[in-house]
Amino acid sequence: MAYIRAFVLGLTALAFYVLGSPVQWLALSRGWPLSRWIPGFFHRTICRILRINVQFVGQFAPVSPLLIVSNHLSWVDIMTLSTGEPVCFLSKREVKSWPIFGTFAVLQRSVFVARDRLADLPRVNVEIAARLLGGDRIVLFAESTTTDGASLLRFRATHFGAAQALLAQAPDVTHVAIQPVAVTYVSRDGHTEVAWYGDMDMLPHLWLLLKGGPYDCTIHVGEPILFDRATDRKAATRATEAAVAGLLAAAGRLSPAASTPAQPAGILFNGEKP
Repeated sequence: MAYIRAFVLGLTALAFYVLGSPVQWLALSRGWPLSRWIPGFFHRTICRILRINVQFVGQFAPVSPLLIVSNHLSWVDIMTLSTGEPVCFLSKREVKSWPIFGTFAVLQRSVFVARDRLADLPRVNVEIAARLLGGDRIVLFAESTTTDGASLLRFRATHFGAAQALLAQAPDVTHVAIQPVAVTYVSRDGHTEVAWYGDMDMLPHLWLLLKGGPYDCTIHVGEPILFDRATDRKAATRATEAAVAGLLAAAGRLSPAASTPAQPAGILFNGEKP
């Protein structure tokens, strides 16, 4: 069955690349709302082929601007997070040059960052801010790399600066909502891991996924944290990290000791100042 799923997956990806890509390019060039939904349809289709069942616990806040901050376990996170409402991603620049995957990332309107160039970071934050102001929901993987899921790496504060850039650009906007999200996976076969980290190659990992499963993915959505002009960027980062750790602890993935959130001044929790 793995060979059959691999064939169907390849055929589906090719069909989207040959037929879907021109439609998405046209929708993007014309500014059609359809351009926001085509990537989600593609990712839901791929998840079905890989037998990944995605469930959201909670929902993204119906507000704008909204910056979504998640833990990061695998390249699969891009697909599972896209199965809900339309989202875009912050991605490393190298992804843009990957065959097929790079095209799909561009078509989903990813924001690309050159992580090895410090001078590029302010530009990226300004771009994220503009996209958030335009109504896009940007997903930020604040660990900046994938992990095996046994621990949560320290969140980096760099791109929380996009919230500051947005508030500087738009004096009429009072705050940016930051939504903490925790992604977890369970393999029903008991041994195949969805996590893709370290020096794992992508294609062998994909083959393992095709052979294993089915998989259950649960996306835990926390309460939004409101970032206003009095908010310290690093304090907001630590608070968001604590919120994601709390979601993972509640799901049984981290020890409760790692989930105690600090509540620094200037950050609104559940609509009320601490």
